[in-house]
Amino acid sequence: MGNNTANWNLAGNWSPAAIPAAGDDLAFGAAGSSGSGLNNDISAGLIFDSITFSSGAAAYTLAGNSVVLTNGFNSTGSTSVTGGGVANNAGSSVNEIISLPLALSAGNHTISTGSGAGSLSFSGTYSRSNNATVQFAKSGGNINYTSSGLANVNSIIGGYAVIGLGVNAGNWAALDSSQNVVANATYVTKASNANFGLSNSGGNAASNIEITSRPNSTAGTINGTTTGTYDINTLLWNQGGTPGGDITLNIASGQILRLGANGGIMTVHADNRTFNVGNSVSSSAITAGGAANTAGELSLYAVSFANGSARLQIKAPITDNGSGAVSVNTLGDVQFTMANTYSGGTYVNIGRVWANNTAGLGSGAVTVYPGGEVALNNSSSGTYGNNFFIAGYGSSGIADPMAIRQANAFATLSGTITLSGTATIGINGNSLTTSGNITGPGGLYVIGSYANGSLHLDESSANTYAGDTTIDAAGLGNDDWPPRVMPL
Repeated sequence: MGNNTANWNLAGNWSPAAIPAAGDDLAFGAAGSSGSGLNNDISAGLIFDSITFSSGAAAYTLAGNSVVLTNGFNSTGSTSVTGGGVANNAGSSVNEIISLPLALSAGNHTISTGSGAGSLSFSGTYSRSNNATVQFAKSGGNINYTSSGLANVNSIIGGYAVIGLGVNAGNWAALDSSQNVVANATYVTKASNANFGLSNSGGNAASNIEITSRPNSTAGTINGTTTGTYDINTLLWNQGGTPGGDITLNIASGQILRLGANGGIMTVHADNRTFNVGNSVSSSAITAGGAANTAGELSLYAVSFANGSARLQIKAPITDNGSGAVSVNTLGDVQFTMANTYSGGTYVNIGRVWANNTAGLGSGAVTVYPGGEVALNNSSSGTYGNNFFIAGYGSSGIADPMAIRQANAFATLSGTITLSGTATIGINGNSLTTSGNITGPGGLYVIGSYANGSLHLDESSANTYAGDTTIDAAGLGNDDWPPRVMPL
């Protein structure tokens, strides 16, 4: 980069010789003759998939117009996600500086320094769209946000930002006094089998609760059966390495557990133990917003993401926060067992979300990003009324990856399905019917993984998606059969 000038808007400065376009992945290696101070003079706000500083890269400073990072995807049929992040893989003494304004669009993003690599410094204005989640991975140098405007709220960056995820590892991300990203160390700790004794008058609203003990198959309470709204910022169960059983946090009738404005619930598991939040009481609730009638965003994590066993199960209804709409981000294998009424939408950023109830996905639209999957797990025939926006081929590391998967009984999707990119819909033994229009720029890839499955497309309104239609039963295991796609 920079063989002729320091400006981005010159084809000869790039290899191959073309000005970067929306959706490209930008990779920076050795500096050109113009040096390592580079200027983005392309239109402000252009959307790229990722920025990577390769092994052997110079110590760059990227300045100029603003950039938006999106969650890109591999359109060749792979389940891998290729976009949505910034990575420094250069040498240990190489500090890469991004001083241009950098915005994160909705979807999951990874910001990392590789093993033996130098640091990343973000000094341009930081911004994120609602429902953008960030996974920090610091195997090399520091990740720093001095002068970016990013700040802690209630001791952490937000429930949308995590660090150090892996088997038996994970934490909320925070900024230290030097604005480096670190693991949060400020928790209010509780035993899993205890009465948490939370306040229903706002006294715990800034608290990040960590459940530390792990006895066999225990249940705790937020405050016995005393009704009211109980405010906390985030909730974490890090199971650690000590053997034990599943745990449940009971939420009694008339109790509302309200997370912060950017609240989160996370379980970190090493040996397939389940964190049940709620105990199937329909008159209990979980919400977010941090204060009455305030919009909220709730991020739900089951770590590690590749585990396909629904280790975070939400067993209380997720609702709006009074007049404040609530949206939900899911990462990892998460299960909704109740009828949920939140209206701000569901964003499946990575991993699989199981909807055991046809109202399990709330009343808003459902957006499935590349690397994500919705499993329609209703036990009896039913209709999901949500509109869907889907792209990609499901979640890598989980069996039978699909963007939408009919996983149990007969199901109908009555809303509009928008193929934001080429996307898979899978059927497992029963029938899935679409009674709404299928539209969008992508193609439809239909997968069947068991005998006698079929996808029914309603002919009452013409489907208008622009891409190809592919029917494929290959590569899903020993019980594969060609699925049937039928107009109604």
